[in-house]
Order: sequence, then structure tokens, then C-alpha cells
Amino acid sequence: MKTFIIEDNKFYANVLNARLEKFMEGSIDIYHSGKEALNNIYKQPNLIFLDYNLPDIKGLDILKQIKSTYPNIQVVLLSGQEKIEIAVNCLRYGAMDYIIKNNEDHNERIEKIFNDLKEFELDINPKKSSTPFFRRLFNF
Repeated sequence: MKTFIIEDNKFYANVLNARLEKFMEGSIDIYHSGKEALNNIYKQPNLIFLDYNLPDIKGLDILKQIKSTYPNIQVVLLSGQEKIEIAVNCLRYGAMDYIIKNNEDHNERIEKIFNDLKEFELDINPKKSSTPFFRRLFNF
């Protein structure tokens, strides 16, 4: 699985990278600006962890650009903002999830995202799984 981390705080980006390496296979590319990430979006990662407050381009604007060109790329917004309106707006524009940085369940939510994506990959190859992904995701 190819993953991008788009985060201007280099320390936080490295901490997130170390966490992701513990439970994922594949490569992780780190970008510290929105422009740098958008210049590399042609690599079509499976998953992007995107900071909401980047100095050059707002995360929501990056999300819109990514989804307009590559709608199948999954994007998780990361932010220190706890405003529900921001989270809802991000989800409305196609974010897979909105995670508040350094919140108590931060690590568990990131791990769940990877587990859900692994389940989705099983659905692409039906020999590995007979239960649809959304059925397993919502337990029905």
C-alpha cells in the first residue's frame, strides 16, 4: 500500500510515519507542503494523511483537488481543530475520516483505517472474503 503524509510539522510527520510503519506494508512518502504533495499526486497513493492547516494551501482545498482528479484515493484529514463543522465539511468533500491530532483515540483510529482498507482489498479479490466490506464495516 502506498501512503502519503502531508504535514508541515516535521516532528509530527515523523512520529506519524513511525506509527504507520508498525502496522502497514508498503511505502510512505512525506511531504511538508501542499504544493509538493500535489506535484507528486500522479503517483496515486492508496491513502493520504492530510494536515488541515498547511501554510501554503488549506487541506480542504487539497482534498477537493485530489478527489476531482483521483476519486479513489482515500484521504484522512488530520487537524487540531475540534469544530464539528470542519469535520463534517471535510467528510462532505470526500474525506474518508477526520482525526483530531493527539486525541486519546488517535492511534486506534489510524489503525482501524488501515484494517478497513485491508478488508476492502479482500473484497477486490472475492476468493479471500465472502462478506461485503460495508457489511463488515457496519456490522450488519
